[in-house]
Amino acid sequence: MEAVLCTVIGGLASLFGIIMKKTSRRATIVLCLVGFVFISIGAILFIMDYDGPGGGPVKISPSPTYFVEPSLSTPPSDKVSILGVELPATPGKETVDEYGPGLHYPEKSEYLDDYQIKYIDAPKGQGVFCYSAHGSTKVNLGVILQDEPVIVFAKNINNGFSCVINPEEKEAVWVNTLYLANEPD
Repeated sequence: MEAVLCTVIGGLASLFGIIMKKTSRRATIVLCLVGFVFISIGAILFIMDYDGPGGGPVKISPSPTYFVEPSLSTPPSDKVSILGVELPATPGKETVDEYGPGLHYPEKSEYLDDYQIKYIDAPKGQGVFCYSAHGSTKVNLGVILQDEPVIVFAKNINNGFSCVINPEEKEAVWVNTLYLANEPD
């Protein structure tokens, strides 16, 4: 309401200053300036008073929160199934405990964040040797054939070996990382 009143007073003062021919030029300018000031104040009051579309105050409501109640019939799983092998939810010592007794354990920093599926890409197209460790004390544990899928869960960058699970044998072994591919040949 104050905004409308100031705007009307300012408009009348400006109009009065222009219409009055008997006043001096200086008085006309002053009346026009006074009118401009009142119109500006009215505009500012209007902007400050504006409550948004519809005339009501602008209200920002928080986004809804959703809660999913856990089902009592399915307990949270700490296992994942990859290529038919039940594994701990994340790669770690438990993986070696379960699938690689006697295997050289990877260092804590060598475990991957998630399991990866890779395929054997043998240099001569036959297969690659599997070992019990990635260092000089390694023992040959057999062969994994060309294009067989494996589950990678740890990598030793220094020696270039990866700790994998052979799903067919359900055992963890070390293989040369160079012989792992993203797709079968």
